[in-house]
Amino acid sequence: MVSRGIVPILAARCLSAACSVTLPAQVGSREAKTGPLFAELETRGLPHLEERTFDLALGGCRAASRSRPRRYDGRIVSRWIPHGMLAVTLAALCLPASVTAQPESAEAHTGPLFAELETRGLPRLEQGTWSLAFGDVDGDGDADLVAGHDTHERLYVNRGDGTFADETSRRIPRSSGSSLFGILAIALADLDGDADPVLVLSASRNPTIRMLQNDGSGFYSDTPGRFSPPPDLSRVVAWPAQRQCPSSIATGDFDGDGDVDLAFANGGYGIREQNRLYLNDGRGGFVDATAVELPVDHDVTDAVATGDLDGDGDLDLVFANRWGASRLYLNLTRHLDTTRARLGQPFHLDIYARGGPPRLFDVAVPMVAAGPAQVQLPPWGTLGLDPTQMVTLPPVLIPPGGRATTTVVMPKARRLLGASVYAQALLVQFPAPVGFTNQTSDALTNL
Repeated sequence: MVSRGIVPILAARCLSAACSVTLPAQVGSREAKTGPLFAELETRGLPHLEERTFDLALGGCRAASRSRPRRYDGRIVSRWIPHGMLAVTLAALCLPASVTAQPESAEAHTGPLFAELETRGLPRLEQGTWSLAFGDVDGDGDADLVAGHDTHERLYVNRGDGTFADETSRRIPRSSGSSLFGILAIALADLDGDADPVLVLSASRNPTIRMLQNDGSGFYSDTPGRFSPPPDLSRVVAWPAQRQCPSSIATGDFDGDGDVDLAFANGGYGIREQNRLYLNDGRGGFVDATAVELPVDHDVTDAVATGDLDGDGDLDLVFANRWGASRLYLNLTRHLDTTRARLGQPFHLDIYARGGPPRLFDVAVPMVAAGPAQVQLPPWGTLGLDPTQMVTLPPVLIPPGGRATTTVVMPKARRLLGASVYAQALLVQFPAPVGFTNQTSDALTNL
């Protein structure tokens, strides 16, 4: 914990420092955003993923790579999964069960937590199963299962009692052609805003991508060779190249406009390809925003996962690469990035406000503190700075490019060497929700 004795020094320096801010020539619609939505920024607090990473899961899950087991903060464990073997994340198949309370202490438990019991109600998955996805396909409130096999996909409908029926032939149109390496990736998500899951399949055949529209009762139809189904065929995007074969699919509202977007890891053919980002336009169509919103990369990427890694309320992306280092792309919808904190030197705070619906203005209120905290301030989010050790800097108007920089000068006092400096910003946007950015931290150095 940083001594409170340094607070007056930090406060005096920060309050007297001149803030260098680039202001826009005029305040107008934020539709003129020119910067990318994602960036591969320096992230000292996150683990360095190794080469040959084949699978990822975010949110207290695991990443699979070719190495001995390794623990990152007790949350992400790396282990070797040979390429081609099934990597399964079971997330939605927990059915109610009767539990008898035991009066004994829980510490007396000696048996295993998991067991492979006889499960007559579960479908018998075929050999050569590459991918799985759970979702309420037919709208009856329970989790159904879609499985991708060597040459085809299957839909197993939950009967509601823990047993499943193979209803592939009734509910999914037969695909043309055969698959070379299987159905590599599956996603179920409400892409069209009608409250039922659209089915997205990636296969090593032509077309490599199928997007199947749900009619609301679990019956699917598709438009061969097209990315997006009706209602608006004029906005349908055809896949640009046969070489693009996604090996993994991530879904989420990446640009903060309220609908579900798609991110693809393009490593299905083992060729170095650009991973892709398709943004939902809210009207049934998708726009390839890769060139504008993603950093340039040409890797053999086997997996992609999404989650709010830095706690700023937007979804970040992690791409797991087979040969090179894996990549973390931080979402700049609401983000703060800082330079290193050095005694007597300028300390730059880069504040980003990109993505989201058009707005009249974005104003950031940057803050610097000598100590961290976790103060819940709904609906703004979490203040990560100790209010008793915090200095609020002058507000910053963020220009249409989506980035503004403010600068303060760190104290020169050598007794502060090694003391931690924490930073965060509050984004005030109209018309858009007010919210905190991520929190950054660094130790003062004289280098």
